[in-house]
Amino acid sequence: MCTVTWLRRNHNEYSVFFNRDEHRTRAPAHPPREQNRGGVRFVAPIDGDAGGTWLAANEHGLTLGLLNYYEAEHSWRAQHPMSRGILLMSLIDETEIDEITRRLRDMRPESYHPFILVAFDARVTRAHRWDGRHISIRDLAEDDLPLTTSSFDTDAVVARRSALFHRLRETKHGLSAQTLQDFHDSHDTHGAPYSVCMSREDAQTVSFSRVTVTPTQVEFFYQPRDRGHPAGPPSTAVLRRT
Repeated sequence: MCTVTWLRRNHNEYSVFFNRDEHRTRAPAHPPREQNRGGVRFVAPIDGDAGGTWLAANEHGLTLGLLNYYEAEHSWRAQHPMSRGILLMSLIDETEIDEITRRLRDMRPESYHPFILVAFDARVTRAHRWDGRHISIRDLAEDDLPLTTSSFDTDAVVARRSALFHRLRETKHGLSAQTLQDFHDSHDTHGAPYSVCMSREDAQTVSFSRVTVTPTQVEFFYQPRDRGHPAGPPSTAVLRRT
């Protein structure tokens, strides 16, 4: 239950916008901070339950985001599942998207419920979809915006969010950071479960994140949310690139 969009300003800079949706019973996440894995510095928030993450960016300018792949979960689930957020953490020490792809192909992650892992660098956005049996890989373009998933009324949720995105894009005369911010802040007047800022009895949007990668730094802005509104102060972590 998440929504992700992205924006490329030139060949050296990009931003990723990410709404995280979770069950209300899940523990609050810890704000993003600098960490180190295998000698590679990265910045990421930490899940309050499993200790992994859903979004991380490293000093090489590589960003990874994770969404649950609900359409595939209906037909396949791992018998002894591991946290998908831990999988993302295990990959963040790579320097190139092609290495992420190679490792996922080699490992065949049967221990994980279906997922969509999206990798970004200054030139490429690549989606890796694990359906429980196979990994499919495809480079994404602007026409693929937005990327969103939901465990509730999946087709209708995706259709409404996509329609809203295209309306905002047309109304605001193109794709911009403000267009994407307005999209991630939006509420569907026909029903909160369909909103990008989602709210249901069992789940809700718990945070908004914006990662901006330039040639010199990674900036990770993080805002906790409750019922679609800010919940507590925002935080920003800055990672200097080498």
